[in-house]
Amino acid sequence: MECLIAGIVVLLDWVSKEWAKGNLPFGISQPFIPGLLQLHYTHNTGAAFSILTGQRWLLSILAIAASLFLFFFRQRITEGKASMKIVLGLVLGGTLGNLIDRLCYGYVIDFLEFGFIRFPVFNIADAALTLGVAFMVILLLFEFKKEGFQVHE
Repeated sequence: MECLIAGIVVLLDWVSKEWAKGNLPFGISQPFIPGLLQLHYTHNTGAAFSILTGQRWLLSILAIAASLFLFFFRQRITEGKASMKIVLGLVLGGTLGNLIDRLCYGYVIDFLEFGFIRFPVFNIADAALTLGVAFMVILLLFEFKKEGFQVHE
């Protein structure tokens, strides 16, 4: 299940980026859903929020290592829980989607921009990765609560 989700994320990410490359002017915001979402084709040579800008190979190696870890330990990570399989698929798909760009172009293609808040331009892979990590944190918090996890001072 997680590999299927990752594959769907990679495919949607790739198709949307190809569409953005062929249909959007570089560096110019255009309304898509007024007041909510704009289209703004740009390149990002860093990671989230442009950290590690210009570190293509470092970011690629980290993404490859993370992807291999997630893939080979997916059985242990998910432990038969459908919710964790979804999370893992989103994180793996998002990581691979941006890795493909980094290896092919030397940068990540971004084209989605919120219109209601100042936030970095992003893409489908970024959204999947962010949602996957957020859901993972929520699931882990529920798991800790269920098991009676307490912090002792």
